[in-house]
Amino acid sequence: MSSIIHEFEIVTQNKNVRSDCRAIMFVNKGTSTVTINGVYTIAPGEAPLSLNADHPDIDVTNYRIKFNDIGTKNLIIIRQLTHRGNN
Repeated sequence: MSSIIHEFEIVTQNKNVRSDCRAIMFVNKGTSTVTINGVYTIAPGEAPLSLNADHPDIDVTNYRIKFNDIGTKNLIIIRQLTHRGNN
């Protein structure tokens, strides 16, 4: 039996993160626009960016997070992990 576990991380400065998960979601809760890998842009109030690994793989992508504007820098990263139990 397996269950889904979510891991949360709050990012408040430019940095690189590695996914190491089945799915990853980026939620911009600040007032600064965020760019992911120079490709995806998430403006304040926009819908979250969700990226998935090919089932049943684990995504090991490195993501470069860059805040573009002056303002509150608050990006929430939610990783979906799968835990396989003994049942």
